[in-house]
Amino acid sequence: MFEKLVNHSKLNQKALLLLTLILCSALAVACVSAQTQTPAPTTTPTPTPVPTASPPLSIDQAGPSTSVYSVDMPNYDLYSPVRIVVAYTYTQSYSINVTSFGQTLHEEISSPTSIEFDTSADDVYQITITVSYAVWVNQTITIAVFQNETGTEGQTIELAMDSMGFKINMLVSTSTPPSYPTQQELVSALLDGVRNELLGQEVNQQNFLNSVSAGTIFVGALAAISFGIVIAVLILYTHNARKLAKIEAFLNKNNRLEAKPPEKQTEKKSGS
Repeated sequence: MFEKLVNHSKLNQKALLLLTLILCSALAVACVSAQTQTPAPTTTPTPTPVPTASPPLSIDQAGPSTSVYSVDMPNYDLYSPVRIVVAYTYTQSYSINVTSFGQTLHEEISSPTSIEFDTSADDVYQITITVSYAVWVNQTITIAVFQNETGTEGQTIELAMDSMGFKINMLVSTSTPPSYPTQQELVSALLDGVRNELLGQEVNQQNFLNSVSAGTIFVGALAAISFGIVIAVLILYTHNARKLAKIEAFLNKNNRLEAKPPEKQTEKKSGS
C-alpha cells in the first residue's frame, strides 16, 4: 500500500512539470508574436489656416484678358464728421457713386490717385468706388476710414491685388458722437454749484437780517411812540396839576378874603 502512494505522488509531480512546460511555451509564443507585430501609423493634424482681417475679394471675369476685384467692405457705424480716403495707382478711369437715405449734404473729391468722401451730417450712405486700368496692374490699395475728428480716430486697410481694376462697396451710417464733460467742465460745474449755494445762503441771511431790522425798527418806532405818549401824558398831567394848584390857591385866597369882613364888624361893634 505504501508503494501505491509513492507511485501516485510521482505521477502528480510529472503532471505538474508537464503543465509548467506547457505554460512556459505559451508565454514564449506570445512574447515573440508581440515583438514581431508592426506598430500602427500615427496621423499628424493638419494646421488650420488663420483668417485674415481684410474683407473678402471676388474676381469678376468678363473675358479671358480682364479681371476686376470686387471688395465688399463691412458696414460701418461712425460718428460724424466722417472722412474716407481710397488711394490707388495712377489711372484716368475712376468714379464714385454715393446714395444717401436722407439726401443730406456730403462732399466727393476724386483724382487719378485717390478718391475721398466727406460728410458732417447724420445719415446712411451707400458708396461705390470703381477704378479700372487698360493693363494689368500689381498694386496695394489703401482704404482709410476716419470718424469723429479727421485724422485722430481712423482705421486703415491695405489690399494687395494684381488686376485690371477693382470695385469697392461700402455702407456707412453716421451719427452725432456722444458728449462727455471734461474735467475742467466738471470742476466749473462744482464751483458754480458751491457758488450758487453760498449766494442762496447769503440771500437767505440778508432776508433774515432785513426782517429782523424791520422788526427792530417797528419795535423802536412803537417804543418811541409809546414814550412820546407817556411824555405827553406827563406834561399834560403836570400842566393840569399846576392849573389845579393855581385854582385851589385862588379859591383858598378868595375864601380867606370873604371870611375877614365879618370879623372887622364884630370888632367895631365891640369897640363902640
